[in-house]
Amino acid sequence: MLTFEPIQDSDLPAIGEFLNRHHDATRSPESWAALFRYPWEGGKPNNGFQLRDKGTLTGVVGAIYSRQTIRGEAHVFCNITSWAVMESHRSHSTRLLHTCLAQPGLHFTNYSAMPVVESILKFLKFTVLDESYYVTPNLPALGGTKVAEASEENLTGAHRDVFRDHRGLPRLIHLSVDSTYVALTPDRVKGLPAAEVMHAGDPAIFTRAIGAIGAHLLARGVVFLKTERRFTTEAPRRSSLRPMSPPKYFRSDRLSASEITTLYSERVLL
Repeated sequence: MLTFEPIQDSDLPAIGEFLNRHHDATRSPESWAALFRYPWEGGKPNNGFQLRDKGTLTGVVGAIYSRQTIRGEAHVFCNITSWAVMESHRSHSTRLLHTCLAQPGLHFTNYSAMPVVESILKFLKFTVLDESYYVTPNLPALGGTKVAEASEENLTGAHRDVFRDHRGLPRLIHLSVDSTYVALTPDRVKGLPAAEVMHAGDPAIFTRAIGAIGAHLLARGVVFLKTERRFTTEAPRRSSLRPMSPPKYFRSDRLSASEITTLYSERVLL
């Protein structure tokens, strides 16, 4: 008998073992289980859904939930991640995903879709967030916008709230740019140190400050800045445009791509 059940916290050790065995063995079972114990969790309905056949775990679709304030209004997101089903039960994969998507009132995101998953997401009315990104060389600069390490004291309002949710994550670079929050993760471009933008609290401020941000990062040894087009209001100077692979996807009937952050997802947790 097949059952499609919510993943509870008590299930996470078994879910971690399954994902290690059937999804990505380079991450330990403990690391996979820890993915769903994120610092901003509060009132999450589940950790995704699991497919069981006569009690045996045969499939998983993970979910990371967040409550975000956008234009002064609260929105609840579900980031879909770590979708893995045993070969013997692949015919039930889409039904497992549908179980997660059937939850009402949510905005859905997926930031690491494989090509076979992309076609399914498009069929299910998901939209590409962005298909390309800018690569900008970081150069020294004098004056301009004030850029500093983010803290409680130099951020305001919702920017401070987002920072609080993520300040404990070791992978993130946290910046305050004219009192707005910008978050980045380390990356590589042409084999050299780079930083990829995960969140830009205000695209207009961020775009004006790209030179100052680059100078701040260069002082830390970061040579390039990677920025998705939706985070900017115009192309940065001296930048080149590159295709994104894989692209990120979202499904929402109320929000636009520019309002979707890459935070609150596996992209900053793994």
